[in-house]
Amino acid sequence: MATVSDGTTTLTPLRVLSPEHVRPSHNIGHDVIGRADQDVTLYPAGLRAGTITFLCADEASAQAIEALHSGAVVITYVPDGLTTLAMTYVLAPDGKIDRTLDTQTLRRWLVAVDFQEVRV
Repeated sequence: MATVSDGTTTLTPLRVLSPEHVRPSHNIGHDVIGRADQDVTLYPAGLRAGTITFLCADEASAQAIEALHSGAVVITYVPDGLTTLAMTYVLAPDGKIDRTLDTQTLRRWLVAVDFQEVRV
């Protein structure tokens, strides 16, 4: 099963539904007078940022996931089987944590977290 941990507390949600991310470009285009094309300064793509949604068994589990992400901590995500998705991250600047009751079951909870990958 997938886990999320701040190094002290480790939580195991029922499932991670959507670990969606983007990697922003840091390339810079420079307009050159008298030329139709640009000069481009190349830089590596940025670290991943996006939203990760956790399916939690109950309200207490959802509250624990929310509390973990609410602290001033770096979180480690270890997926079940999809090793390329493993990462360390923080709550994204200007990001949010959204906790909602699953309307299908009225028992399970969804916690969506805006994240920014970090290197430690």
